[in-house]
Amino acid sequence: MFENDETLLQKAKNDLANKKYAAAEKKLNKLLKKNNVEAYCLMGDLYQCRDSGKYDLTMARAYYEKGASLGYAPAMAKAGQLYAERNYQKAVEYYRMGAERNDAYCLNRMGYVAGNFSGDTHDYAEAIRCFEGSVTDKTPEYQSIVCDSAYMLAVIYWCGYGVEQNYYLAAAYLDIATQVRIPHAFYMLALVYRYGWGRDQDKKKAADCYWKAAYNSDYIDDYHAAIELAKFYFDELDDRGEASDILLELLFDLDSESSYDFNELKDNEKEIYIEASFYLGRYYQEEGYASARMDCEERYQFVVAKLDEKESLSEAEKKMYIQSCCELGNLYKARGIGTDEQDAAAYYEKAARVDDQDLIKMYVQEEDPANGERAKSENKAGRGQKILIADDAAFLRLMLRDILTKNGYQVAGEAQDGKVAVEKYARLQPDLVLLDITMPEMNGIEALKEIRKISPDASVIMCSNRSEQPFVLEAIQNGAKDFIVKPFQAERVLEAVGKVFRS
Repeated sequence: MFENDETLLQKAKNDLANKKYAAAEKKLNKLLKKNNVEAYCLMGDLYQCRDSGKYDLTMARAYYEKGASLGYAPAMAKAGQLYAERNYQKAVEYYRMGAERNDAYCLNRMGYVAGNFSGDTHDYAEAIRCFEGSVTDKTPEYQSIVCDSAYMLAVIYWCGYGVEQNYYLAAAYLDIATQVRIPHAFYMLALVYRYGWGRDQDKKKAADCYWKAAYNSDYIDDYHAAIELAKFYFDELDDRGEASDILLELLFDLDSESSYDFNELKDNEKEIYIEASFYLGRYYQEEGYASARMDCEERYQFVVAKLDEKESLSEAEKKMYIQSCCELGNLYKARGIGTDEQDAAAYYEKAARVDDQDLIKMYVQEEDPANGERAKSENKAGRGQKILIADDAAFLRLMLRDILTKNGYQVAGEAQDGKVAVEKYARLQPDLVLLDITMPEMNGIEALKEIRKISPDASVIMCSNRSEQPFVLEAIQNGAKDFIVKPFQAERVLEAVGKVFRS
């Protein structure tokens, strides 16, 4: 019975899919006699398949190159793949040929070549052109390539590589990228919804994206995303139980991977293990019952011991180290059995070596002169410095006042616009001003300039929305010490304020 080329080609594809390699080869040979370009590509696939009994990369490459010479773009993509490891320049030649014919895979590869993201010279405009060309492909077989191209476009616009930073466009490309599972794309999308970068804030959607970044089916697939998911539940969703479940599963997986030998973990895995242990220590500390206190002590001791081994600590590690040392000191001091007083003093001394007195005062428990009970000196970190708050939104001024006063700072006054802020600065002479960028009467940038005229050494921290970021640089250039982003997170506010006073 006569079969046209299309019918024969489809039957050959079906045979390959069903692992009927001999039948597929017979049909493809008939098509090759007619110089069918797609048949050359499929024959290359046959020789590249280890299960076919024909595995031969040299033959596969020859068939792909023949298909490429006849102008078949998918064959150019396959030839480029085979050359990628042994002859990069040859691979790029085939990718370029395929890209000229708008093959999505070749356009994706040429996007990486032009971007040269790990090198010194970059052509981001060409990279964007190639990735954008790849994203438009609707072929089902190329869905993963399309999503990868969309992810790279999101990275480019997110980071501002050769273009103006644009979170809105980055978020749109992340929507495409997350049609398949790219963990870091889901992680970036979680940040979009968490902080309102290019989208309205939505903690529920942020949590969902963190889950998809961290988990593949029902097991942890990305340790970094998992620790961020746990911290998000702990610090922002206030769901300590869910956070502790994630942390315990994360530590179990890392223990299993390393055969319970911490030193066998990679450096980044060690950092994640330490951070997970610290957060579990915090969880057990809040639980309060006897066995939880023992678990808390064990976790904090582990954190201190492992950070003691490091030559230098990041800012986040310093905070974990100080809090762990101080909480251990508080625990031994409160227990007061045997050598507990000495142990407490030793841990307080360890914390003091980091030389961040504001943080130490936040966590060390002192004797309360009124009744002799030990209480955290949470309200002494600020040492009474006077701060002026300027924001046209009353509820945001209230939020800042609450964060500051709870941590020992004195709010000298509030201003609802830039003009009043300048007047109150001249009258009150505060130690620091928290100054919103967008306000009536006089905006924050102009108010900053006027305040600096009154006092060239004035300490000012700008408050901004994400959409106002271009103005932040102008503020810094005009003497602002730092900036904090709305909606206000207590930890970030205190970090910025503390840094200004320490300097």
